[in-house]
Amino acid sequence: MEALIGRAQPFVIIFPPGHHAGLEQLDGDALRQAQEERKQRALWFKRNREQLAVSCKGMITIELEAARRFAERAKASLLEKAFGVPLRVADSGDMADELADALLGRR
Repeated sequence: MEALIGRAQPFVIIFPPGHHAGLEQLDGDALRQAQEERKQRALWFKRNREQLAVSCKGMITIELEAARRFAERAKASLLEKAFGVPLRVADSGDMADELADALLGRR
């Protein structure tokens, strides 16, 4: 991520389906490790908020399940404030590509 930010070229981060799911299937050490990784990732985004906002034009989560998509969209405004970049939720890879193009000013 630091190398990507250092390039000073516009980009969008696309999280694949299932990226935010799966913790409910873990237990013990695996759950603690996954939670710690998420925490560290969120802290990095917050610490690098200003640098990230210069080049990162948005983050897109692909969520195939309608209920999870609804939940992700509900969290989006809070995460946008925390990370300083737009957050969108797509229902497919094609939709994510369209959103990315729009965020990058290609459409």
